[in-house]
Amino acid sequence: MGKNPLFDCEADTKMTSTRFTMRFSKKFLKDELESSATIIWGVEDNDCYIIPSLQWNIRDVSAELAAGFFAGDKNGEMGQYRDNSFVRIGLKYKF
Repeated sequence: MGKNPLFDCEADTKMTSTRFTMRFSKKFLKDELESSATIIWGVEDNDCYIIPSLQWNIRDVSAELAAGFFAGDKNGEMGQYRDNSFVRIGLKYKF
């Protein structure tokens, strides 16, 4: 790890950046409705990103409701966005 930012683009950064990515899901109603949660946990920064979602598929139509929540240390890579949570709604039609 170098100290000169002219020669090293990662100068003055932490030596490691460990993250765990987990996804949990469960299907209901003859596999037409799926609930899931994706979690990204930054170990060194002690922060995380949580994405719960609900997706409904019936024939050629798919509807989704999802959200994103940032949490943890405000100086962490993901924790710095903790005031930027969001909700997403989507609708797809395949033909």
